[in-house]
Parts: sequence; C-alpha cells; structure tokens
Amino acid sequence: MLDAGDIVSTESLIELVGACRNYASELALNEIAQRTYHEVQQYLDTDKQALLEGLRNASDAERAFRQSQVDAAVRFCGKVFGQDYASILTKAAEVAAHSERKAAAKA
Repeated sequence: MLDAGDIVSTESLIELVGACRNYASELALNEIAQRTYHEVQQYLDTDKQALLEGLRNASDAERAFRQSQVDAAVRFCGKVFGQDYASILTKAAEVAAHSERKAAAKA
C-alpha cells in the first residue's frame, strides 16, 4: 500500500503548483508554473490507463497496492481536473476491479 502521508504530501504539492499557476504573474513564476502544472496534468492524464490496467490484471497479492495507486490518482486528478473527472476515474476503477473478479470467476 502507498503511504498515506506521502499521498497527502503529494496532494498538497499539487495544490501548491495549482496556486502558483493561478498567481504566477504576481509571483514572477509565469513560465515555470505553467510548464510544471501542464506536466502534472499530462502525467496524470496519460498514466491513468496504465493504473487501471494494473488494477484489472492484479493478482490477489498485489490488488491492495494497485487499488491504493488508483485511489491516490483519483485524489490527485480531483485537484487537477476537478471532482467530475475524479468521479469518472473512480467508476472506471470499479469497472476494472470488477472485470478482473468476473474473469477469475469464469476461470
């Protein structure tokens, strides 16, 4: 499982980057704040599918870890993209977890 303290710390840093982006001109951080925020967006947006696949294909032994990764990604996406996006990702994770259980039941 991912460390809860690390997740909270990362979430706080994402909020800080968002605040810096919003007030970049006042802080004289315009270019770096925009670039950093864009990198965070891109990372979250492109890697969410890999997290869902990891959850979908996780063995029983690694399922809790994979679920903790997805849960952290949902929290981070909520900060970056909004709660609607996070809700959709949560539903996708539920489908991914359920499809694995369904496939295991057929086998």
